[in-house]
Amino acid sequence: MTLEQLKYALEIAKTKSFNKASEILYVSQPNLSRSIKTLEDEIGFKIFIRKNKGVDVTVQGLDFLSHCEKILFETEKINEISSSVNNENKFSLACPKGDYISNAFVSFINFLNRDKKTSIDFKETSPVGAVKELAENNFSLGIIRYRKKLQPLIDEILDKYNFASKDIIEFKYKVAFSKSSDLAEKTEIVPQDLKDYIELTHGESYVPFLNFAIDKNIDSNLTDKVIRLYDSMGQLQMLNTIKNSFMIVFPLRGEVLKKYNLIQVDVEPISIDCKDVLIYKKSHNLTDLDLKFIDELKAFSKNALL
Repeated sequence: MTLEQLKYALEIAKTKSFNKASEILYVSQPNLSRSIKTLEDEIGFKIFIRKNKGVDVTVQGLDFLSHCEKILFETEKINEISSSVNNENKFSLACPKGDYISNAFVSFINFLNRDKKTSIDFKETSPVGAVKELAENNFSLGIIRYRKKLQPLIDEILDKYNFASKDIIEFKYKVAFSKSSDLAEKTEIVPQDLKDYIELTHGESYVPFLNFAIDKNIDSNLTDKVIRLYDSMGQLQMLNTIKNSFMIVFPLRGEVLKKYNLIQVDVEPISIDCKDVLIYKKSHNLTDLDLKFIDELKAFSKNALL
C-alpha cells in the first residue's frame, strides 16, 4: 500500500463520496476507484460499502482508517525532522499582490540562515489560485483577499478544505488609473463613469472544483470591456500604458503611485469593506519559518494603509 492510497481512503471517508473525493483530490473517479480496490485487495477486507447516494465505512474500515490517520500524521512529523536534519529552509506562499506582503516577504528572506539549503516558493495569484495551490498541496501558506460580504462563502470553503485562517488586515478597494487617463479630469467618479473604460483584472475568477466564484473586483455590469491578466507583476505598468484603463486595487502607497504615474480614488459602491486572510491546512503544523513570516506579515500590515 502507498501513502497516496491512505490519503484517498481518508478523503472518501470524510466526504462519504467517491465523486466528491475525486474532485478534491484531483483524481479521476475511475482511477480513485481502482486505487481503493487495489488497497482493499491487499488488506483483505472492504473499507467502504457503496450506496445509491455516497458510501458507508465498514467496521474493519473504521479501525483501518484510524491507523491511516496516525500513519500520515507521523509521516509528516518525520518529514519535518528530516527537513531539520538536512539543514533546510523550506517555505511556500501563494498570495495576492500587495506592498506590505512583498515587504514582509523580503524582510523574512533576509532573516534566513544562508548556510542552510533553501527551497522557497512565492507566487502572486488570485484568491482562487491560492485556494487551489493549498488544496493541491503545492503550497503550505496562502493569503486570500475578498469582500467581507462574502464571509459566509469563504467560511464554506475553509470548512470544505479543512483550512485554518488568521485575519491580517481590513481595507477598502480603490479604483486606480493613469494620470493621463480621461478619468483624471473628473472631480468625482461613479460606477457609471467606468462603463466605457477597460478594466484590467485577474484572469482567475473561479475554479471548476469549487463550483462558485470567490471574488470579483467589480460588478459585471460596470463595463463590458475587460482584459484578464495572469501576470500580476506587470499589471501596474500596463495600467499606466493602456489608454483609458482602470483597475480595482488594494490601496497603493504614495511611492508606488508616483513610480507608475497613477491616481487612486474611492468609488462607491466599489470601495467597500474587504480583508486579507492567511490560510493553511489544519493538518499543516506551522514551522518556525512559517511563524517568522507571519510575525513579519503582521508587522508590515500595521503600516500598509498609512
